[in-house]
Amino acid sequence: MTSTETKHTPHSHREGYKVIQIHPTLNCNLKCLHCYSESAPGLRGQLEIGALNDFLSSAFDEGYNSIAVSGGDPFLYHDLDKLLKYTFSAGYYNTITTNGGLLKSVRNQELLQFVNLVAVSIDGYKEEHNFIRNNVAAFDHMLAALEVLRQHKTNFGLIHMLHNEPIEVLSWLCEFAIAEKAGLVHLHPVEIMGRASAIASKLELTEEMKHQFYILFQYYKQKYDGKLKMQIDLIHRDHILEFPQLAYQYNCTDICDTNYFRELIIDEKGNILPVTYGMPVEYALGNIQERISLTEMIKRFRQLKLSKLRELYTDVYSQIRDDEDHELINFPESVVNHARKIIKEDSNFEMAF
Repeated sequence: MTSTETKHTPHSHREGYKVIQIHPTLNCNLKCLHCYSESAPGLRGQLEIGALNDFLSSAFDEGYNSIAVSGGDPFLYHDLDKLLKYTFSAGYYNTITTNGGLLKSVRNQELLQFVNLVAVSIDGYKEEHNFIRNNVAAFDHMLAALEVLRQHKTNFGLIHMLHNEPIEVLSWLCEFAIAEKAGLVHLHPVEIMGRASAIASKLELTEEMKHQFYILFQYYKQKYDGKLKMQIDLIHRDHILEFPQLAYQYNCTDICDTNYFRELIIDEKGNILPVTYGMPVEYALGNIQERISLTEMIKRFRQLKLSKLRELYTDVYSQIRDDEDHELINFPESVVNHARKIIKEDSNFEMAF
């Protein structure tokens, strides 16, 4: 049965989300200086919508109930309408991350009815935002997008890249979010990969900065409780050591294997990856063009690759345990960096199907 024929019963979201991140294109209206995927105007690759929706149909049967569409800017994906309409009707919770510069078009505004949450990127004060976005009008375009979202009564939040910047920006960001009627502030530490590598000295956070932002995050999360939801993509080392399952350290049988795949990523080439964007393709579960179900992919992965993924997680956990100098961890980034190191150092490393 194809995705267009499948009828689903929506999952309850009360027990949490199983998320599929989708990067359907690297085409973007901006060429941001910090972009991990090196998206830019004019990049033409697009995921084939039939294969994508068929995969999402099988993923829904595996319990996945949320998609997070990124890119590139998702609004440049030719088949975004077919994707969102299908997943919305199937029962997925649809989120989109965008720089906001493309929300003036009628087509894109009409698609908002199929989106549960829009995350709009903001990189700080106007001058800093425009510098990082590599466009002198980027901040004004972002403001215009927020007005469009309010007019359409679309739930939206702000996603901010924490980088080498004044810590006072966090107070400003919270007040800005409340004034603009955003419901969420999501803080994500800059990852020095992709285009960000060229200006690492400008962007990279020191350990002291991480601690300052983490402490302020805890303060503002409590201060604005009830007015603004806040989240940060950093975990304290002590928390990981107290709860090893946060680092995928399980003492269980194969019944726990599905925990390794609570979040999957579909990159711009259709590869289905664990952990986060940028994970080496050697760890892929498969590709949407294979046209096999996610159930089959997971079964195959268990047989051929799961032991390597477990070893990878254990290595990273051990590094965190033994390194007392780094207390705040972006765990997915640590996993990706270690996976790349393993592959670089082992010329014979191979996990092909």
